[in-house]
Amino acid sequence: MTQPAADEPLLRPLTPAAEAHRALANLGLTVDVVHAALHSGEQAASNVTEYHPGIAAGMERWIATVAALRNRLVEKHEWALGELQNSPRVVRSDGKISIMVIGGTSGTGREGGPIPSTKNKRGPSTEGAVGSNQLALPLDIALPIAGAGAEEILTWVLLYHRAKDPNETRAELSLPSKIVDGRIVDWKYRIIVPPISHDFPLPLDVDGDDDIDFPISSRGR
Repeated sequence: MTQPAADEPLLRPLTPAAEAHRALANLGLTVDVVHAALHSGEQAASNVTEYHPGIAAGMERWIATVAALRNRLVEKHEWALGELQNSPRVVRSDGKISIMVIGGTSGTGREGGPIPSTKNKRGPSTEGAVGSNQLALPLDIALPIAGAGAEEILTWVLLYHRAKDPNETRAELSLPSKIVDGRIVDWKYRIIVPPISHDFPLPLDVDGDDDIDFPISSRGR
């Protein structure tokens, strides 16, 4: 099981890719776990053909990334499955941190350039998570980042972006702090993950997306 270290420095607003291994380890993750999940997502997207619906590549990428991340963390690192209003999460064994997977804009995984946002509008479970983060954050935070109270949890986002040139996936593990018109637009902390280069051909719909976040209610009769 990956355990957070006992004596940690304060987490910086932006942790560069060169230091991602240590920062992720302090949260109970590894770069290898994140890379394996992203690779699974791209492999799934690469199987889409012209006969699939236009959104298929983005959907297959997201589904496979979520599944692979949860599989590795649950089976090898003793995390637990979580689900909130059809939004799949994976929860650290101490119940203090959860992670959700979301497609991001072109600034994702870049140490310079524009601040990324979620590519598509999100639903109520994401809005609730961002609001809860604000309530749960202690004033002086040392890694591992976790909720300040016994019942509080911080929700981090594995944000990814499939780039065309170069042929790679960029990603970061970031703590959302602001949501506007359904999109997360600002982050308290960002841990940049080293990008993954691909040998797969570029999917038919690189910009297709992705994650689903909406409640299901019964139809009236």
